[in-house]
Amino acid sequence: MTPKPEPRVDVNLPVRVFGMGADNRPFFQNAHARNVSDHGAKLSGIEKQLRPGDVIGIQFGDKKARCKVVWVVDAGALKKTQIGVQLVADQECPWTAILPRPERRGRRGRHVARQRRPQRAR
Repeated sequence: MTPKPEPRVDVNLPVRVFGMGADNRPFFQNAHARNVSDHGAKLSGIEKQLRPGDVIGIQFGDKKARCKVVWVVDAGALKKTQIGVQLVADQECPWTAILPRPERRGRRGRHVARQRRPQRAR
């Protein structure tokens, strides 16, 4: 049985991207995170040449994370370069707050509603 793909959210988040480019020179730039999940994202508007396997930093608000570049596509002059990134192990997802929360599920995969405990008489 193949695992289900993780839930993704189609957004347009302003992020700051930084690291070393393919030319081994440091770069800092603004970009947009789109199609995000709790393990990665598609970034657009990348100006620096990057390669799969490069590790870059991404900042969203005051949260930062290191990510590995998984794929790179030249999206044309207006969109510049798009890249797919995956969070490096043990990195906290910087956009967790905008992701939908997973439902609590019981042993058989059914939704479990939280039940209030009856109050004891005093």
